[in-house]
Amino acid sequence: MTVDVEPGGEIDRLLQDLRTVFVDFSLAESVPEDNVDVFLQICRKIRVFYDLGSSRGTMGELMGMNRRIFLELDEEAIAQKLKFFIKLGMEAEKVGPFILGCPDILDFDLENPIIAMPEYLKRVGLPKMK
Repeated sequence: MTVDVEPGGEIDRLLQDLRTVFVDFSLAESVPEDNVDVFLQICRKIRVFYDLGSSRGTMGELMGMNRRIFLELDEEAIAQKLKFFIKLGMEAEKVGPFILGCPDILDFDLENPIIAMPEYLKRVGLPKMK
């Protein structure tokens, strides 16, 4: 297999992101005993963002700041959240940065939302009725 890694090309941008995540943000230090399987799982989770529209070379810092996503969450759960926002009409290339900018959104069940009415009414400024 031959790959032309031109400066500024797609592969170069991918490697920049991986360097940012694993080296600059020290995600590699969080992998127990340099376990290759864990590194592979993290890379597969990173790939989900790229497969669903995120631009290579622009995601490294956001990914590095959100190590919990890559260490604790399941690959399928990440994909489901990204796809949810794409189905809502968000541009695919904006979904990854949005999720990584608001990582708490990954903790919500977006497919089956439950609204706590008293709390919701309080937040929108309506009085709680008896």
